[in-house]
Amino acid sequence: MKIEIAESLGFLVLKEVFSGLMLETPEGNQIALCMRDGTIEYSVLGTDQWYTIDINTGESRANETCWKIDMHDSSGDKGD
Repeated sequence: MKIEIAESLGFLVLKEVFSGLMLETPEGNQIALCMRDGTIEYSVLGTDQWYTIDINTGESRANETCWKIDMHDSSGDKGD
């Protein structure tokens, strides 16, 4: 993972995030993001559903072939 700063936007820029990134609110709500070849996938953790973002249109679609991740289990096993 590479980290940069887009000073003009005030954003952190994360590159090569292939093993995943998790954002968590103070209430414990979690969303996971990861990069794939040419796209980005995301999941609201606890739903067991991943979505793929179409970079050209911004639309999301369910992705049935994604790895199911237990963010508390680092084994990397694919879900049932």
